[in-house]
Amino acid sequence: MNSVIEDIERIYKPIPNGATFTFPEDFVAFNGHFPQQQLLPAVVQVELALFVLSKSLNKDVKLKNVKKAKFVSPIFPKDTVNLTYDNKDTFYDISIKKDEKVISTFQIIVE
Repeated sequence: MNSVIEDIERIYKPIPNGATFTFPEDFVAFNGHFPQQQLLPAVVQVELALFVLSKSLNKDVKLKNVKKAKFVSPIFPKDTVNLTYDNKDTFYDISIKKDEKVISTFQIIVE
């Protein structure tokens, strides 16, 4: 079985200041999270942001803090999302969109 990071790596498609992800039904993070209606856990959405930042900055980043998080719509198997980031000097603004609609926003501080 793949780890979450291995699965993120296999579906990662870089775009300027972010990435596109299409989640297959067998994406490991769906296992056991609401078996009747699988959805991507919020913690995995944060992990997506850390992965994208690590790739973009060409260094490992570690989460220090999450602030102002809003997860307003779910991400289901087969969904495609765009994650983008904006460097705000002391933190990163993260936005996740599905069909051009913002479904998650949060700010993270990394080290």
